[in-house]
Amino acid sequence: MKVLITAASTLQAQQLKQALPDGQDICMADEIDMPLFSLSGNPYIRIPPVSSASYLHLMLGICLDAKIDQLYPLRTEEIELLSSARDLFGEYGIILVVPRPECIHSKGFSNRGKLVIRTEDEGSGGRQRGVYIINEQGAECIFAANA
Repeated sequence: MKVLITAASTLQAQQLKQALPDGQDICMADEIDMPLFSLSGNPYIRIPPVSSASYLHLMLGICLDAKIDQLYPLRTEEIELLSSARDLFGEYGIILVVPRPECIHSKGFSNRGKLVIRTEDEGSGGRQRGVYIINEQGAECIFAANA
């Protein structure tokens, strides 16, 4: 499985990389240039800023070109925008590991707590796929680098 994690310049991207199962082919991505020594041997892809008018289409093209199977966006703006494109990416066999838009605002964002990764939705009204944090109070929030 080939995985793309955004926000490569953040500690949270490294945390997610370490939490993924062994055997994943992991690529790191960010909208800034990264020094080669900081990537720990993982391929790096420069992605457009989320403010780009064609962000969704550019990200789809990047994922198709790099043969990405799963995309883990880690910035709040990326998560919010890409959540509305789950079906579009899914048509091309790319799993966006983000909840549906209606789930985002009810959960909020955090980057402190226990990391939980769900790569599949659980039933029509059940848990949504995405990367989550279980905070000290036991509440589930969406994991984001800039929370």
